[in-house]
Amino acid sequence: MPSLLRTARLVLTLTLAVAATAAADGLRVVTWNVSNYAGGRAAAFETAVYGEFDGRSMAPDVVLLQEMLTATAVQQLVQILNAAPDSPGDWAAAPFVDGNDTDNGFLYRASKVELLGSVVVAQGGASPNHPRDINRYDVRLVGYGSNEGVISLYSSHMKASTGGSNEARRLLEAQRIRADAEALPDGQHFILGGDFNIRSSNEGAYQELIIARDDGRFVDPIASPGSWNNSSTFRYIHTQDPIGAGGVDDRYDQLLVSESLVDGDGADYVGQATIPYSRSTWDDPNHSYRCWGNDGSSYNTVLRSEGNEMVGADIADALKLICNGSGHLPVLLDLVVPARLGADAVVDFGTVTVGASATEMLAAGNAGDTVLWGPGGVGVLEYALGVDAPVWSAGRCPVWQRGRPVQCARDHARHPDAGCVRGDAGDRVERPRGAALRGAGARRGGGVCLGLERGRERGHARLPGVPQRLGGGGSHRRSDRRRRGRYAGLPGVPERVGGGLLSRRG
Repeated sequence: MPSLLRTARLVLTLTLAVAATAAADGLRVVTWNVSNYAGGRAAAFETAVYGEFDGRSMAPDVVLLQEMLTATAVQQLVQILNAAPDSPGDWAAAPFVDGNDTDNGFLYRASKVELLGSVVVAQGGASPNHPRDINRYDVRLVGYGSNEGVISLYSSHMKASTGGSNEARRLLEAQRIRADAEALPDGQHFILGGDFNIRSSNEGAYQELIIARDDGRFVDPIASPGSWNNSSTFRYIHTQDPIGAGGVDDRYDQLLVSESLVDGDGADYVGQATIPYSRSTWDDPNHSYRCWGNDGSSYNTVLRSEGNEMVGADIADALKLICNGSGHLPVLLDLVVPARLGADAVVDFGTVTVGASATEMLAAGNAGDTVLWGPGGVGVLEYALGVDAPVWSAGRCPVWQRGRPVQCARDHARHPDAGCVRGDAGDRVERPRGAALRGAGARRGGGVCLGLERGRERGHARLPGVPQRLGGGGSHRRSDRRRRGRYAGLPGVPERVGGGLLSRRG
């Protein structure tokens, strides 16, 4: 008895999940109020951005800027960064929009992100409007074609000072940012960076951004709500003012992220977004978020240079020079980029004998570009292996030719329970003539059946929807060695019997 053969195809379903890493690779995002920048301060910017201390450097990939004054200033800053020692030399800028008051800017490394476009979310103006434009910059991570690689970055410089009217203008700005974020495509990542001029997380503008309502919610990735102004509790996350008379005592400058960037899937914040930032050290191992230059030793005083444990004296001095009399420290955070699956989606085992075992090698790995993003900058690949229903290469039914059963080599999909088997011409399938195929309802003699006849031998296999009868009358067509003609099979099954041989045409 010959082996009964089936062909199985194994299809893999892979589920990806990304785990955060502590490495400084990936995409580094910075927000920075550069204090009415009109040009110049080249050496200070070179040192502040690419200077290194104790193995650390700001070295951003995208920068959201506030208090830019002219398009010329933006281009000059691009030139400064491209000319800096240790710079990759791939900096570019989004088109500058000259709005009311000072303006936002956006710089990016073209080898890391592609600028898809920029939008003025809302124009600034006189009270009761917010004073400055809100800008949004849409980028796509290089090498990612799907929505998972798109990030929308907002830059905002909200109204300063206390008082009800100023708070109302900040609230209006927050409402417009939130409304725009809610209108983004489902699942799209977004980040808000800027000088919020907000002193407490209880203020209405801040609550508008972080409240859990529909889409468009922003998250503080360092889980540090509170009254930040003049509170030593938050001295490690203060940003203003590193050179002014008041000293470093406010958390005006922040980066907030979408919920999709703290869910552990795809692009993600490098850190534990549910754990509050440390209140005892600037070097919090749970977070990549840093207020660059603030080591916690400058609460209510000018930024410390000598002995600065985070950036050292040279970088600290450069940061103070950029402040131009009064100003802000930059804030940064890191993102891992999505893992990329490197594996064949299908492993084909070919033809396998029923009851036998078959082995094929599956190679699956993370194909993320670690040259571009760094070894720690690509998310960890986790995959689950699933197998779909095997696709059998069984045919329609056994038929008789020259007294021997052969197999109609046709798709089995319309009657998967028929239990059909593969038999080569001339091989006999040891099945009693007229025996029913499993699930097909076949029987010997009359009834609705399909088959070929030679002499008195018949092979019957009833198929639903095929009104054919073997024997006297009916619509059954038959062929034998004395007659050539078309075998009346199922629609779309072009088979011809000639000279007693069943052949497949196609």
